Amino acid sequence: MTKACDRRIQHAILDAIESIPHHCSIPALELTPISDLCHETVENERIEFVGDSLLQVCLSLDLYTYLDTVSTHVCSVLRSQLVSNVTLAHLAGKLALPTISNAPEVLHLSANLFSSLGSEGKESTNSILVGRAYNKAHGRGLLKDIKRMANVFETFLGILFFEQGFSAVQLWLRQIYKPLISIAARALHDL
Repeated sequence: MTKACDRRIQHAILDAIESIPHHCSIPALELTPISDLCHETVENERIEFVGDSLLQVCLSLDLYTYLDTVSTHVCSVLRSQLVSNVTLAHLAGKLALPTISNAPEVLHLSANLFSSLGSEGKESTNSILVGRAYNKAHGRGLLKDIKRMANVFETFLGILFFEQGFSAVQLWLRQIYKPLISIAARALHDL
């Protein structure tokens, strides 16, 4: 698979995230205030580590189930885009998880940068200028903010697991990801 293929799949996923229905809202946490998710602490990093692993396992199981005639290589390609930091940041924004103050700007710029990448997967002059302007305005990189937003999504998964168990995580992820898996597979098939 090429970088152009990855970009096409990623772009299709980002478009699909915008159409996720509101009934896929975040489950209520019983013990942890939702505002605690965005704090970068050692404990949150540990919980994020668990959340990242849960995401990989749940999506692997769903890809295995939903795409039973597709090779494991293709499933791996799709999974890499479905769990990318850009995808997770956009999901965190769509689901209104508390991330960073300028989340709408980060999401808008990250979506636009995918469409401005060159055919070989290299940044165009426009995307480099946008990235530099963002860095100057915020004193940090766009990719760092995307990563921070993705970390919040993974931390939420870890907390949900510790509070409500694996089944709750799997059910919630399935609600969100089932349509995204179909769209990602279709984007790959249409290449």
